[in-house]
Amino acid sequence: TEDQQKAIDEIIRDLQSGKRVNRLLQGDVGSGKTIVAIVLQYLFHLCGYQSVMMAPTELLANQHGESIKRFFADTGLSFALLKGKMSDAEKEKTMEEIASGKVSLVIGTHALIQSSVRFHRLGLIITDEQHRFGVEQRKSLYQKSSAPHKVVMSATPIPRTISHVIYGDLDLSLIKTMPKGRKPVKTYCCRMSYLKKVFQSMEKEFLAGRQAFIVCPEIEYDEEPEKARTYSLEYVYEKIQGTFLGKYRIGILHGKMKKEEKDEVMQRFRNRELDLLIATTVIEVGIDVSNATVILVLSAERFGLSTLHQLRGRVGRGDMQGYCFFATDSESEKAMQRMKVLTEHQDGFAIAEEDLRLRGPGDYFGLKQHGMPGFELTNLSDDFEEIELARGIISTLNEEQKRFYTKKFKEKTNLD
Repeated sequence: TEDQQKAIDEIIRDLQSGKRVNRLLQGDVGSGKTIVAIVLQYLFHLCGYQSVMMAPTELLANQHGESIKRFFADTGLSFALLKGKMSDAEKEKTMEEIASGKVSLVIGTHALIQSSVRFHRLGLIITDEQHRFGVEQRKSLYQKSSAPHKVVMSATPIPRTISHVIYGDLDLSLIKTMPKGRKPVKTYCCRMSYLKKVFQSMEKEFLAGRQAFIVCPEIEYDEEPEKARTYSLEYVYEKIQGTFLGKYRIGILHGKMKKEEKDEVMQRFRNRELDLLIATTVIEVGIDVSNATVILVLSAERFGLSTLHQLRGRVGRGDMQGYCFFATDSESEKAMQRMKVLTEHQDGFAIAEEDLRLRGPGDYFGLKQHGMPGFELTNLSDDFEEIELARGIISTLNEEQKRFYTKKFKEKTNLD
C-alpha cells in the first residue's frame, strides 16, 4: 500500500543519511507491518548483514516464518527460526548457522535473548508487538550487536513507547492504509446481563457460516466466591454447553495446552470445523481467520487497552463486517473511561495517546511502566505540538553547535 511504501522509504532515508535507525512502525492489526519488516530484512541481506525479528509467541514466530518462506520460495534464500520448543539438536544446529552467518534472516521468540545465541554480522533488530516484551528483554537482544539499527512494531504502542517518541528517541512511521474492502469493527461495551443478546448475535453469524471467539480472563475455577470465578474459561465452556449455543461446534484454547493440542485446535478453527472458540489471550496475536466475525471479551476491565485492541483485531479481517463486545460489570470510572476509548477509536495510535493521558508515560530512566513524571510546566498528553517545536529547536541548536566547534577545530589545527 501507499503507507507501506512510505514507511520503507523513510527507513531507507535514515540509512542513507548515516544515522542509526531507531524507529517505531505503527500500524493497526492487519495493515501490513510484517511485509515492511520482511522487505527491510531482505535489504540488509543484500547489503551483507544479518537481521532478526523477535515475536512474543511461537504462534506468531511460526506465522512470520511461513510468510518469509512464501515470499522467497523461488529465490533459494534460507532463514533460521529459533524458538523454545525445539530439540537440543535442532537448537544447536540453528545457533551454529546463525553464528557462522550461513543464514542472514532470523526469526524467533524469547529464545533469541539467551547468552548462547551469537550472530555473525547483525545489522537490524526488529521487535514485533514490542509491548509484550520487558525492558530488559529488549535490551538483551540489542546487546547482540555493537550498534544495531532498531525497528519496533506495534499495533498499539504502550505509554512508555509514546513518551520515547515525544522525547525524540524514536522516529515514527505510520501505516494507516488498510487493505481494500476492510470495514471498521463495530465495537460495543455491555453489561454481563446483556450476554444473551450477544449470544443471539453470534448465532445469526453461525447460521450465515461465520465463526466467533469468546475470550476469558483466566483458565480455571478460582477458590474465591462464585462471582470472582464466574468467567473462567472452564466455567464459561460448561455454561455455554447448557445454552442454545451448545448445539454448535465449540473448541477451547489456552496457554496450558500442549503445543500439538493448540496447533490442532487452531487448524480446526481455520478449516471451519469449529464455530466457536473459547480462549484466553493466547489469541491476542498471530491468529488470522478471515471468517471470524464476532468476538466477546468477558470481564474486559481486567485487560489493558493494548490487549483489548489486539483482541478486537482478531475479527473483521476479511471483507465481512466484524463485531466486538466488551462485557464488564465494573463500576470503576477509570474502567469505563478505557471502555469508552475503545468504542470511540479504531486507530491504534489514537488509543495509545488516550492510554498515555489515562496512565502516563513510563519512568524514562527506570523500569516503571506507568505513572506520571513530575513535570512542572508540561503535560505530555496535551502539549505535543509544543514538545515537537522544542525538539526542532534543540536539533537545530545541536547542528549549529557542531558546525561551530568543527570550524574552530579546523582553524586551530590548520586543517582544510
